[in-house]
Amino acid sequence: MQLNMSARIIAEEAIRLGYKVEQYESKHLIKVTKGGEWVFFNGSRHSKQSSVGKTIADFKNLTRQILTKVNLPMAKGGMFFTKEEGLEFARDVGWPLVYKPTDGRHGRGVVVGIDNEHALTELIGEPTQRGYILEQVLQGKDFRVVVIGHKFFCATHREPAYVVGDGENTIEQLVEAENKNPERGDGHEANLTKITIDSLGQAYLQEQGMTAETIASKGRKIYLRKTAGLSTGGVGIDVTDEVGEENKRLFEKVARECDLSLVGIDVMAETLVVPITSQQKAGIIELNASPGLRMHHHPFSGQVRNVAGKLLEYVFS
Repeated sequence: MQLNMSARIIAEEAIRLGYKVEQYESKHLIKVTKGGEWVFFNGSRHSKQSSVGKTIADFKNLTRQILTKVNLPMAKGGMFFTKEEGLEFARDVGWPLVYKPTDGRHGRGVVVGIDNEHALTELIGEPTQRGYILEQVLQGKDFRVVVIGHKFFCATHREPAYVVGDGENTIEQLVEAENKNPERGDGHEANLTKITIDSLGQAYLQEQGMTAETIASKGRKIYLRKTAGLSTGGVGIDVTDEVGEENKRLFEKVARECDLSLVGIDVMAETLVVPITSQQKAGIIELNASPGLRMHHHPFSGQVRNVAGKLLEYVFS
């Protein structure tokens, strides 16, 4: 059975370092042994990771409660259980909003840019015991920051899936051409994920006054998603060397406060050069206790960052 991308990257690095690697009947799980010591990895999450920290990262309202209590920057928002509560919040803070399931991961179920009561009501559906989260929309670029052993390690600017117009082909044809790129594949199994024009992509094109049949002008960049997930065809650009010292310390504080020896911190900001606390619409989006490694080991542009090597160094230190 072929390992998933993150587990495969860690296994390859461990073998390069001369460690023993064992695989089980799972594409996520490996055991890495160095001398007489061993550590399990499930994707990038390791067996020395705090289970409490993982719970904090997985449940977005817990993340919000802990970070806001120590004055770390997050969008104004909260957890709600009925349509009425959500609508009251929307009327209070204004549009647009972000909707998140309370226990979603890797961006699943997140809807960005809700701008009216009808759309919000449709999205909320029937009241649920699990509840849901609404937040104000932060503004800027999408960044993923990795902290290992409570120390800043690297940062990537994530750009949503896009194609560039040539004045001749439709957007659909441009997507088909881009998907022939050998770097792109299905799901998380290749360095980049193939782009699809699904219902969300079609809706976002319509917001921009286009359809899949539009022939865009030469050189125009056409985004097919509002969000910048690599799993929907986005790309990663390394910006580690641009991160300011104050921001590094802030990201390390996030890791400590949430008890995470490995964490991917999703940040929205205009830049990571100047403190995000000085940027009015910047803040932390969410945490990931098992961050994907491919954007750092196979960046679309910029320097490769050996997250797997640093992680192995940490767990065996």
